Amino acid sequence: MFGKNAMKYPALVAGVIMFALFLADPKTKVWWNSLGDRFIPSTCKALVDRVSPKSPENWSIECPGTSRLVLSVESELEPSNPELRKLMYRSMANTLKSFAVMANPETLQNLKVFEVVLKNDDFSILGKTDGQALAKLGRIDGANKIAQHLRLTVKVKEQFK
Repeated sequence: MFGKNAMKYPALVAGVIMFALFLADPKTKVWWNSLGDRFIPSTCKALVDRVSPKSPENWSIECPGTSRLVLSVESELEPSNPELRKLMYRSMANTLKSFAVMANPETLQNLKVFEVVLKNDDFSILGKTDGQALAKLGRIDGANKIAQHLRLTVKVKEQFK
């Protein structure tokens, strides 16, 4: 019976096969998830929409959840520099301050977890803080005050390769 109808309507069979291939494609799952997540309020997506046009090209921003943001930064420092560690920490502080200035402070306060990953050829620095501390960082002026605030609010871990 099925074979007889398949021969009678070949375009329908081709359409069913194409639809099955569409559903089996891994990109389709990503598309459906993005379509479904469109109506779920997300602090992270609001921040990404605000910061992405202003961010440097070596920044990569991801949203693993609705209130967690991961910022990956490819370091442009030379690995042979003797003060590499010091410069990486300074770069991380500048990155955090830049993000805090670019982002909307009211939205940033609702962010639960903010992670920054500074990558270099020799090692990486992982920093973790919350949105309220980052929003406060955006309002602080002065290098000493910024350094003191970062010491109190940012947890840091180094990973050597």
